Amino acid sequence: MKKSKAMSIIIIVVVSILLILLLAKLLLDGSDDINQGSFRVNDLVIESSLDVEELTSQDENASGFDSISLNLSQRNNISMLVANKAKIKDIYIDNLSISMPKSEGNVVFYQNGAEEEKIDISAEQIKIYQDEQEGQILINLNIDNLDFLKDVKLPSDTKMVTYDGTLIKTLNLNLNDLKIKMCYNINIVDGLGKLNVCKIDLTMPDEDLRENGISIKRKKLADFKFSVEDNFIKKWINKLPFKI
Repeated sequence: MKKSKAMSIIIIVVVSILLILLLAKLLLDGSDDINQGSFRVNDLVIESSLDVEELTSQDENASGFDSISLNLSQRNNISMLVANKAKIKDIYIDNLSISMPKSEGNVVFYQNGAEEEKIDISAEQIKIYQDEQEGQILINLNIDNLDFLKDVKLPSDTKMVTYDGTLIKTLNLNLNDLKIKMCYNINIVDGLGKLNVCKIDLTMPDEDLRENGISIKRKKLADFKFSVEDNFIKKWINKLPFKI
């Protein structure tokens, strides 16, 4: 009888500890608005466009649209606003994964519009040089697919053309062939050395590029939340031989 009672007490204690750990993990993961730490994503917008370079034919007999050909590039800007309540020691990206488009040209990744300062996508860590906007952190990233189509002719029955994203429809291109998928972590180390992490998962461009010539999409903020990674409870949980 005593043995059975002792076993019941042990089971109750173990279950209680597991429940406490599970509750702590949920709170610290930032899966709700509770305890997201010092940083919060206030806005995340993807702007996608098409750049068109017009080339003139050397054929003197060509006229109208037959006398030109086009080089096409697709561009994406990711703008992220982060509210903060702490001093910042460092901001960087890691765990970067990029799924290249089927119609791949020269894919370049850079930040703050500085195309000449390309980011090495194979780097383990990428330092972020953030700007400030209205007291918030502004993170601007760009990923472009340059010259994915070169020296292309317009259809012979073309009567009018607009040099924007609607060219995708005019040329009967498959927008899915231009899709780029990016996954990465935004890491912010505050003044106390605490690591705050937001997982980012994006696919671009949107269908609006084909239909409207440009796509500006504001993402659902519930999908992008910071969690505090380097706290003692989380470290202890991660060392357990089983997953909670």
